[in-house]
Amino acid sequence: PPPVLMELRGGTNADMAPQIDYLTDVFLPVATRSFGLPRVDVRIERRGYYPRGGGVVRASVVPLERGRTLRPATLTERGRVTSVRVRSHYAGNCPRWVAQKMADAAVRQLRVGGSGDSAGAGAV
Repeated sequence: PPPVLMELRGGTNADMAPQIDYLTDVFLPVATRSFGLPRVDVRIERRGYYPRGGGVVRASVVPLERGRTLRPATLTERGRVTSVRVRSHYAGNCPRWVAQKMADAAVRQLRVGGSGDSAGAGAV
């Protein structure tokens, strides 16, 4: 079947809600690997922040073939942390150095008090 194309508009990075990065970097890889979710491509065109919103995300989802279902999976083992990536976003009139300072502080905290099985972190 052809992919289903979607355009999603609104907040991509807001308090008290899953960040778009969680969907793309955590949920979709796990869902694909564990449940047999077909290919899902997500492209962040523009980030949207509270209260204005204004984010635009385009997604292409390949449907399951007729008669197929997702695999059941039991996810009880955490596994080993192999890498940690730090991202800090900024918007509006906020200068870039503020985002860099937040990323640097997060990296320092991970190195000092973070999990011992972390392979490292880098600021973006």
